[in-house]
Amino acid sequence: RQIEEDLISSTKKVLNSGGQVLIAALSIDRTQDVYTVLQRCGISPLYIDGSRSASRIYQHYLGEDLFRYAGNFRSRKERLNLLHRGQPAVVIASSGMMYQDTLSAWWAEQLIYREDAAIFLVNYQDPGGQGHILENSQKGEFFRFSGQLFRRMCEIKYFNLSAHMDKVAGEELEERVNPEVVVYTHGEDAKMESYLNEHRNGRTRVKSLV
Repeated sequence: RQIEEDLISSTKKVLNSGGQVLIAALSIDRTQDVYTVLQRCGISPLYIDGSRSASRIYQHYLGEDLFRYAGNFRSRKERLNLLHRGQPAVVIASSGMMYQDTLSAWWAEQLIYREDAAIFLVNYQDPGGQGHILENSQKGEFFRFSGQLFRRMCEIKYFNLSAHMDKVAGEELEERVNPEVVVYTHGEDAKMESYLNEHRNGRTRVKSLV
């Protein structure tokens, strides 16, 4: 909860200063999680760029209105319009590790050199990936990103929102919370199927994204 509060306060600070925020997030689970955290505390405007297939699955099981306040982009022109207007906004884009030629990498290319902008990372970064390079860069430093040379002037922050639990911990959590629906989003296929089969006869409706 403290990490979420830090993310919220850091995002509000940039927006209140007139800047734009890119949040690079994994398509499955992390994008939807971050959107919900920011939306429920009144941060707007919020855009989700990418992750449509995963978000539709969440809407199917949790309600069509889940992302009703999320803006989106139908073209590069619409993305550029937001950038050129300079309107304070938050864009949650995939991939979370900012690999070259992904939406998050494209947005980063537009914001790296801007002092009023911020790029927030919210999941594990591959040590060989661009996200890791960006996370460990210093303000004012020159480095290569997406095959180009950039000077980083934007704010960079990392928020460790990643969370994992084993089978026992998951069962204890479900017993304590007793939810109507559980959506499992990550794991090895065979183990996920075995776990789901064990729990289909309980009171909780079990769903899987796998």
